[in-house]
Amino acid sequence: MQKIKLLTGIIAFSFIGLFLTRPVSAATIVQIQTLPGYINYTDFKLTCTTNGSSAQFYSMKDGGSYTAFGPTIDLTVNPCSVQVNGTQFGSEGKFWFEVIVDGVSSQTSVTLDTTAPSAVSDFGKDRVNAGTTYRIHWKNPTDTDYAKVIIYRGTEAGFTADDTHKIADGGGNPGDTMSWDDNGLDPNQEYYYNIRALDKAGNSSSLVGDSGTTTTVLGASTTPISGGVVTVLPKEKASGSVLGTQASPSTSPETTNTSVNTNPGLGKWILTHKKISGGIAMVLLAIAYGFYYFSKKNK
Repeated sequence: MQKIKLLTGIIAFSFIGLFLTRPVSAATIVQIQTLPGYINYTDFKLTCTTNGSSAQFYSMKDGGSYTAFGPTIDLTVNPCSVQVNGTQFGSEGKFWFEVIVDGVSSQTSVTLDTTAPSAVSDFGKDRVNAGTTYRIHWKNPTDTDYAKVIIYRGTEAGFTADDTHKIADGGGNPGDTMSWDDNGLDPNQEYYYNIRALDKAGNSSSLVGDSGTTTTVLGASTTPISGGVVTVLPKEKASGSVLGTQASPSTSPETTNTSVNTNPGLGKWILTHKKISGGIAMVLLAIAYGFYYFSKKNK
């Protein structure tokens, strides 16, 4: 009988202890928004992904020291987001951004570049294949941040180099000598071309091309200048000039959270599933009482 009472007491006190157990706090996880490598604008939203309660953003130019900007954010009320503007930059170069949430930090970097790249050089064009192909050739700028060229075509001299006239983009490495064939053209139509260079931040060079000089039709055996090949893309719908377009950084940052055990343990499960836990406790107590009752009856 003493054993039964002891068993009943152990069961009862075990569940009381479980209900009173404090949950284990989850570790703070924070991941700042991943910025692109280069930008040519200074106004954008910077965000973070976190399970913390308070955040503060900081910025610095490469080699300097971090300075706080924006308010301390109560994450129980507001999202982890801050407005970045020219105040955080001031000049071109590489910049770092950091967010600290409940003592845990995460960083990202970006290079501000607002300087236009050099234009292409040595532009020329030949007409081949009985006049159905224009062979365009040029030399890429030697800028280290050169990204690509855009080729425009028109049927009138002085045409507007916008998206409605864009026919291809791409184009090798800095300083490469390039050529590209524009095929399937009307042999009775004169065509005019312009080329624009872009850097990694999206800054545009001045246009280089022909101003309406009639080209000579060369023999079909003419071979293109050695170099890279520009990928031909479909014509784009009219959407204004390619100049001045600025892509804002993604508002859905890639998150690379470190593996952290956020399981709060049995105590929190019981606290968040009180009805189920209470039912289990009642069943166990009933079993213990039944065991006690039948044991006493059989004596």
